[in-house]
Amino acid sequence: MDATRFLQLADLDAQQLEAWVSAGWLCPTQGATGWSFAKRDLTRVRLIRDLRDDLKIGPDAITAVLGLLGEIQALRRMLRALFGALRGLPAPVGDRVRLELLDRTRAQPRHRRVRKPSQGRASRGERPRLVTIQGLRAG
Repeated sequence: MDATRFLQLADLDAQQLEAWVSAGWLCPTQGATGWSFAKRDLTRVRLIRDLRDDLKIGPDAITAVLGLLGEIQALRRMLRALFGALRGLPAPVGDRVRLELLDRTRAQPRHRRVRKPSQGRASRGERPRLVTIQGLRAG
């Protein structure tokens, strides 16, 4: 859809649209007559409004959230492609790889916040370190 129709459906003004495109929050395609938007861009406008207005998230955090959502979507596409490729393998091989992937994802260490016994209680403002359940420092 063209920018005029998008502005109407999204209930945005041209200045907001320019700012959101400049910030990278919306990524229209550039056609011969101007910007073109997809239906998913309308969904993204609603998400941006929810983050900004309902959750009171600032512009930098919105950029981070949208970036993380983009990464999640890319990973989901990659997984779909991987499992599609596995379906093309002979059944015994594909089944074995699928089972191995499932086993490996279930075996990943879980993370939780714990205090090392030598640390005692954390003082005010000091955060406990993030360690894996196995006790290895993760971050």
